[in-house]
This record gives sequence, structure tokens and C-alpha cells, in this order.
Amino acid sequence: MKKMTQEEFDNLPIIDDYRQCPGNTDYSAINEFGSWCRFGKQSIFGSESIFDEHCLFFEQSSFGKKCVFGKWSMFNEECSFGRACIFDAQCCFYEACC
Repeated sequence: MKKMTQEEFDNLPIIDDYRQCPGNTDYSAINEFGSWCRFGKQSIFGSESIFDEHCLFFEQSSFGKKCVFGKWSMFNEECSFGRACIFDAQCCFYEACC
């Protein structure tokens, strides 16, 4: 699994208003992601990561403790969350998220 740096993240392409973030990637070195990100399957995030509005997370993404998610974030199947994560209004969770 590739571990992404902040510089690599900042240079990811933006298509249809979403930053396209590949799956099967370790994002634990990044703490602030901003809005309108689309993360592929099996993405891994560290503790205390901050995501603003309209982030999309695909299957089997995992998050450390105390992550913060903005409005309208969407989580697909089998995402897992550490303790004390905070979710803003209108977040959407699909099956088997825990």
C-alpha cells in the first residue's frame, strides 16, 4: 500500500469538482483534506484527520480516532471508524459501517 505525502495529495487531479484520491492508499501522513474529495476503496486515514464538506469514501475505508467529517460526507459499505469521531449534519452511511 502506498503512503501518500501532502505534496502528492495537493497535486491529485480535480475532476467534476472532486479531488480524485486513489484507493488502496495510506493517507495517515495527512491531517487536513479540505472539501470535495473522492477517495477510492480501502483508503486508510490516521487519527484526528479533518474532512470538510462533500467528501466521498468508498468501500472498506478505515479511520483513526477523533476524525472530523463535514456536512454531506458519504461513506460506502464496510467503513470503520475509531473512537470519538465527529460527524456533521446530513452524513450518509451505507451497510455494515461501524
